[in-house]
Amino acid sequence: MAYLYGAALQGIQSYIFSTNLLKEIVGASEIVEKICTEGFKKYVDGDNYEVIVSAAGNIKLKFENKKDMELLVQEFPKYVHKEAPGITISQAVVEVEGDIKKKHFNKLEKLLKVQRNIISKPFVHSALGIKRDPRSGQSASNYDSSGGKQPFDLSRHIKDKNVNMKNLTKKLCKEGDDQKNIFPKDLSDITKSDDSSWLAVIHADGNSLGQIIQKLGDHAKDKLTEVFKRFSDELDKATCKSANVAFEKTIKSQNLSIHPMRPVIIGGDDLTIICRADLAIPFLKAYLTEFERLSGEFLKTMGNDYKIDLPEKITACAGIAYVKEKYPFHYAIDLAENLCSYAKQKSKEINKDTAPSSLMFHKVQAGFVESFDEIKKKELSAHSAGVDFTFGPYFLEDQTDYWSLDTFIKLKDKMVSQEKFPLSGLRKYLSELHFDGHSAENLWQRILQINGSFKDTLGKIKVNDNKKTPIYDLLSIISFEKNDTKEGGN
Repeated sequence: MAYLYGAALQGIQSYIFSTNLLKEIVGASEIVEKICTEGFKKYVDGDNYEVIVSAAGNIKLKFENKKDMELLVQEFPKYVHKEAPGITISQAVVEVEGDIKKKHFNKLEKLLKVQRNIISKPFVHSALGIKRDPRSGQSASNYDSSGGKQPFDLSRHIKDKNVNMKNLTKKLCKEGDDQKNIFPKDLSDITKSDDSSWLAVIHADGNSLGQIIQKLGDHAKDKLTEVFKRFSDELDKATCKSANVAFEKTIKSQNLSIHPMRPVIIGGDDLTIICRADLAIPFLKAYLTEFERLSGEFLKTMGNDYKIDLPEKITACAGIAYVKEKYPFHYAIDLAENLCSYAKQKSKEINKDTAPSSLMFHKVQAGFVESFDEIKKKELSAHSAGVDFTFGPYFLEDQTDYWSLDTFIKLKDKMVSQEKFPLSGLRKYLSELHFDGHSAENLWQRILQINGSFKDTLGKIKVNDNKKTPIYDLLSIISFEKNDTKEGGN
């Protein structure tokens, strides 16, 4: 008799982004990484279990010994709650006679879903009369001796203690690279500019993984555990290597004393990072391109080895939330995830089986917090003129009715580099579209009349037949460029 064990962590994003202090975000992300990859190992004998999946809040193990499995079930939740107060864990076990089959994994997932609906008892209890941490509102566990006796809670204390761990930054750097003091612990070290305090919160994940796993389960049969484990390992390697390549090309190449970015989640097919605003699109373009290439390589090899007809590659979608340094990060990551979901939706409309890689972004300029659907209605729709500013998502390759990232970047660079290009005129035009469509059209004709030398570029960004324009997106990204101050006439 064997035992298929599964564990899933919930509340990871809210735990990591419960604060706006980068050192606490870093510490929390390192704790989650340690829990998912190493934490369970202290309760099991290395010879009596097999790791099938171990990344991004998802753990699946195979046990031959019932006592080892029972010890993990009893002790692991205590460890999780102690290390990361606020994260909840669901566990489930399926008994297996003979080889592990697809039905066993399906049963495990159903049991985990049931466990997620059972409320877990909090590790830390708050009682009346207990002093509170002013930042989190949780029960204070100690005082910050360096800050004039300021109380702080247990979670913040644990996060601070783990800020110097380097499990995530190791995934970005080549083996042997000296990481001493090169990744920031303060948000100001990422922006590092008197002119701008804009940051990019990036979230990306793979497309159609469920279909690939389904296909593996239908064909692997007696080698199911081996195939799933290999697929999980290869996918994780592709994600980490792609992030490393993108980091080398776009971040490390800046040759700064402190890299203007910080990884938050890298594992499985998930990627979450915080970086300087102007570097986000170049980073994601490099990441998505490399992820497609590397995933294609390992899928081809696995398909040949196991005689399974697998897709040519795995694609991915991403969302970028551009926010100010003081903007609440738990709202920023929610927006980045919403933007990623929007990109996935549009990609699947183009090709349901192999959704092309794409990214969607938004620069948050309102003081209130809303969903992307509400943002589209209120900020990205000029109702008076019937014009939609939601021009994305942007793809690795041109698609019908959509631009590629290359097309967008080249046009943006051209607008920035052309002396006296009418950027301020375009801003006035966008504002006018919200109030009076006829007046906006007159202003557009005036812009064309006095900027004849830019007629070709302006023609590419005018409102198209679908009543959409990329001007809003272009001006948002141009605002992060250093030479935006040389915007010229109108």
